[in-house]
Order: sequence, then C-alpha cells, then structure tokens
Amino acid sequence: MKQCDFITSVGHKTVDGKPRSALPYQGKGADRLVTELAVFDFDEHGQARLIELYPDPDVELVKTHAEFDFVVSSTLNVVPLPDAEMLAFMRRFDPLGIHWREFREGELARCFDC
Repeated sequence: MKQCDFITSVGHKTVDGKPRSALPYQGKGADRLVTELAVFDFDEHGQARLIELYPDPDVELVKTHAEFDFVVSSTLNVVPLPDAEMLAFMRRFDPLGIHWREFREGELARCFDC
C-alpha cells in the first residue's frame, strides 16, 4: 500500500505473514475496513473480503485502487444512502462544515439519486 491515512488496529497478520495469534496482542483484530469506495470484513484467515460497495463504484474500480488482495463476498451489498433524517443528524456534528475540506473537487461533483 502506498499510503495509509491512519491505522486503528494491528490487524490480522504482519507484513511477513505472521498471524496475530502469534503476537502478544489481545483481541482478534479489526472486524471492518472502511474505505472511500467500499467496506471489507475479514475471513477466518484474516483475508480481506469485500462485503459492501458505495452506490457509484464497481468491483473493478475497488480492485484498481485497493493496492491489496481481497476476495469478493458472495453476498456483496450496496451501502444504502442515508435518508434526510440521518443526514440532518450527521450534519449536527459538524455545524461549521469542516468535513467539506476533506473532499477533492471531483468528489464534490458526485451525485446519487439525482
């Protein structure tokens, strides 16, 4: 992977393939990986598995940008868009609109159900 914005867990295995269970860490590792394009979980071997896509990308786009190997779930779903009530709830947490600074111009042009 060329760049990782932040890491919240040690993960399921080291770069050289050593399993988490062989390391001195508690817990089983992350259960979800959320990216700008999709959501992954992990199988029993720690392999990333694509389980949900956001409404506009497809599997090929995710493969192009992921920079890691993953399998695609046989029950792949599309993440539902938030309804008006949920959008209003989320916007209360950022009344100054700080999150808009995180988007590139092309991302702001994305439109769902337009």
